Amino acid sequence: MKQRAMVVLAALLPGMLALIVLSPSPASAAPCWTSFNPTAPQGGSMVQYYRNCSPVVVSVTPYYKPSWGGITVFTNECQIADPGETILWNHSSTVPDANYSTAVCASGPGSVGKYQVSSITPCYTAFIPAAPRGGSMTQYYTYCGNAFEVVTSAWTDNGSLYVGTWACQHLFSGGDSFKEEARFNYWSTIPTAKYTTVRCDAKSL
Repeated sequence: MKQRAMVVLAALLPGMLALIVLSPSPASAAPCWTSFNPTAPQGGSMVQYYRNCSPVVVSVTPYYKPSWGGITVFTNECQIADPGETILWNHSSTVPDANYSTAVCASGPGSVGKYQVSSITPCYTAFIPAAPRGGSMTQYYTYCGNAFEVVTSAWTDNGSLYVGTWACQHLFSGGDSFKEEARFNYWSTIPTAKYTTVRCDAKSL
């Protein structure tokens, strides 16, 4: 597999995806961006294609939205796609009724940390400041369940999901004693992006 420096742009294209570089084959005729075979595996195996129809090199990885909510990103599957190149992942199984797509593997926050906080700390995501408008920001995620691995991400105006895949933090709750909180520190932000927290899945496809 080719190794190249990752190029991440502040504005990318609609959904995307990637894994094994294809030699000329039927897959090389895949439509732009993301496609699937079969299109509705419902728990079965599936091949996910990504064709880069942009003029720039991109780094991308699969993610899915299950029917019960949230987003899960495959954080160990980032792959490089040259302009015009088609790449793929082989999913040995899928989540029934989930919608699969592609995220941009981004540089993410400048630093991350995990802390024990009071058991009365409110759960889930918060931001300081709430609207950084391109400036610095700290994103907080406090978990109230048993165990969870999460990472920061951002939706851009064109519908692309940017994920700092290297920054995943494993959290658990100490019950009545304490909670664990992840803090993602951005030195700068995408002015119009909507930041959120997603689940990490580190397994290899």
